[in-house]
Order: sequence, then C-alpha cells, then structure tokens
Amino acid sequence: MYFICDVKMSIQTIKYPAIEHHDDWIKKMAKEFSATIHDNSFELPKNIGKGKCMQYYPCEWLTVSYFKISLNRGIDFQRVGMPNSPYIPIVFYLVDAQQVVDNVKYRVGAHNPNGIFMPSTDIDSKWLIPANKWITNLTLAFKREWLIEQIPDSNSYVHQLLSNNESFYIFESISPKLLSIINEIENEIASCKQLSKVSIYNNTFQLFTQFTKQLNNREKQQTRSNITSADVKTLFEIRALILDNITDMPSIETLANTAAMSSSKLQKTFKQLFGKSITQFALREKMRLAKTMLKTGNFSVSDVAYKLEYSNVSHFAKAFNNCYKINPGAYIESIV
Repeated sequence: MYFICDVKMSIQTIKYPAIEHHDDWIKKMAKEFSATIHDNSFELPKNIGKGKCMQYYPCEWLTVSYFKISLNRGIDFQRVGMPNSPYIPIVFYLVDAQQVVDNVKYRVGAHNPNGIFMPSTDIDSKWLIPANKWITNLTLAFKREWLIEQIPDSNSYVHQLLSNNESFYIFESISPKLLSIINEIENEIASCKQLSKVSIYNNTFQLFTQFTKQLNNREKQQTRSNITSADVKTLFEIRALILDNITDMPSIETLANTAAMSSSKLQKTFKQLFGKSITQFALREKMRLAKTMLKTGNFSVSDVAYKLEYSNVSHFAKAFNNCYKINPGAYIESIV
C-alpha cells in the first residue's frame, strides 16, 4: 500500500506500482482522482482539473494508456518498481516535461532526444507535472516474456536488453515516423467514430513494431560520426522550430544561424539524424497537416491550400498527390 494525498484537498504526489494486470493503471488513477470509469476511460472531476484518461487492449500481451489532462495543482507521478511485474512500459512523452530517474533529472518531450522512456520493471521513476498545463502521454505496456519469444535474433539489441535479467532504463527519440503514427492515434482517439478503435489498434501495432525496429538500430545510430550530443540537442530544437512554423518555414540560412552551424553542416547532420533533408521533412509535415485538415471535413481543398500558403491550388494538389498517391479531392471523397 502507498500513501496518497487526498486529491479533494490538494494533490501533491501519486504513487503507483508497476502494473501486474492490464487494467491496473486506469483503476489506480480513477481511484486517486475520485473518478468513475466508463468504457475503460474517465473524465477528471472539475475540482481536480480538465481532461480524460483512457485505456485500450489490442491483445492479451499489449495495453495502451492515453491521457490528455490539465491539473489545477502541480503533482508528481511516482512509478514504484516491482521486479516481478510481467509488463514493461514504453512511455511516449508528447509535451515537454521533466522525468527523474536515480535522482537524475531529464528533459523529456516529443521534440528533444528523450522523447521515449522504457524502464525495466524494477526501476523507480518520477514524472513532474506542472499546474494548468495540458499534458499528453501515450504508454504501451507489453509482456516481456511474450516479446522475447517473438524475436528470432538472440543477438539483436531488444532481445539482449530484455533477456539478460538486469535492471535497465533507456531513453529514445521520437522519430518523425513514430510521431506520424502517434498523430494518427491521437486523431482517431479524438474522432470518436464507430470504427476508430479498430484504427487505434492497427496504429498501435505499427507504433510498437516501428519502435522495436528503432531500438534495434541504436548501435548503428551510435556509430554515426561527426554528431555530438550537443548537435543532437540542437537538431531537435531545429526540428521543433520547423514544426512550429510549418506553414511559413524559416529559410535554411535562418535555421543555420539559429543552430550556430553552417548551412552545409546543418543540412548534412539533419538528414543523418532524421533520415530526410530539411526540405523533405518540412514538405512531409506540411502534407501531414493538410491531410489532418481535410480529414475533419471542415476545409475544402482550396481552403487548405490557402492556409498552407500555396499560391496555386494545383501546386498543392500535386504535392499532396506525390506524398499520398491520391488527389486531395479524391481523399475527401474516400473518407466521407
């Protein structure tokens, strides 16, 4: 048992053990927030804050937890390790926050190198959540033994990490491909459509598969030359700047000045780290935004072209077709 402050008075700390059963987390959170679970989800009481917590169960070896909340008072989420827990979490931090492990503080978030946190079941950790700030978090909890059985290559990074029975925790970046899948999951969660749960499950499996592939490439990534840890931090800041200004992206020269790099170094290291040139990355993200806008049904093709600052609708349509192999008008018709 763990002492929890009475949330009706003032939340200071919530402690919860590593899960042993697939629905442990949502039951624990609902109890601490004095909320009632309906269809594996609950709304925060108004005296606590705003937002919603939910869980999905794509299969017996995988649990998906998601919340988007804003709390009236800042709190600490403290995960207490349990050596024999069968589930290992993969935590995707979608907004900037602070994580504490072994008394070391880490900045975490979608646009810095520490976007994903995966600890062994015995590791304690703490997540600091400020007051009156929207916090979004997606966690996949998978059964360790199941995954070990599914990996044929015993020399792979993931297999060795999970099978040696030693304590570990790792941070990993949220690659553009992972971020794209996460965005799809969030869109489906927000849509509340009849078949959205099917799409959420499908995208969850894609996210899990892509993450394990990325983990297995860690050794290759670590052998990249000429990119320092300071460079990595700077490149993530540049990526965030591009995403924040996707409709009117700063010039390469401006980005290079911001990064305190030459234009050639910035472009070379950006592609080396993220797999696409700055121009390719920005175009892909702009088309992803276009797809999201069209999917809402609130914008016409010309509306989206205008908002994305295309002077010619045909130029926008060509770019969209090159990216998704379908014209934007046909895409709208396909989702009606």
